[in-house]
Amino acid sequence: MKRQTVQRIEIGILVLLCVVFTGDVCQGAQTRVVLGTSEGEGESSAQTVEMAVDDALEKSIRDSIGQLMPAHLVAEYHDVLMHHFYRKPDHFVLSYKILEETQLASGHMVLLEVVVDEQAIRERLMQRGLLATQGIKGSEGETPVRVTVEGVTDYGLYKGVEAFLADEAGDEDAVTIVEIQPQVCTWLVVVRDATEKVAKRLEGSRIAGSLVAVKTVTGESITVRLARDAVPQTGGRQ
Repeated sequence: MKRQTVQRIEIGILVLLCVVFTGDVCQGAQTRVVLGTSEGEGESSAQTVEMAVDDALEKSIRDSIGQLMPAHLVAEYHDVLMHHFYRKPDHFVLSYKILEETQLASGHMVLLEVVVDEQAIRERLMQRGLLATQGIKGSEGETPVRVTVEGVTDYGLYKGVEAFLADEAGDEDAVTIVEIQPQVCTWLVVVRDATEKVAKRLEGSRIAGSLVAVKTVTGESITVRLARDAVPQTGGRQ
């Protein structure tokens, strides 16, 4: 990840404003001390330092999420967390300071003091439904629902289902793929209606030429089956 000087200045200004107006770092922020390392044959010293800093920032996000989610869920949703959190520390790191820097045989080791916006992490986790299994709900009136779709036989159907669920949620960011198996995919969808109402809207809908049949419904999950419709459709609602 490449961090631009302008981004660092903006983050520094944000932290300074928080300190000026609150007398402390931003509410919900947590200071962590983390160690980052890098290896880079043929890389310049500045590049390996940058790589070590990136490693430390990623670890700070991992540590924060580890405090919010149990280990088994962190492991279960590893790919989702990697894509939306670990690889985007600029979204959650308010500031950092290099405390120590050590040159290694083929890289660097750095000790960082990192200020992490854990409130932003918590809110993003809830928005994506990743804290729902701990009894923590999203915003008022929103419910994370686990939607399992059987019969996803090709990429066109996959994208059709995802677009359909985003339309149902009213926001593509409220839909997160959490599991992919042969012809079976599971999404977490944050919706504003009760699960039963969502299931009723799904029943009989058409997605990319397939008819939706609801198999099971619980308070927090829906399982549906896709079957090819006799009349080809282009996707979306009917």
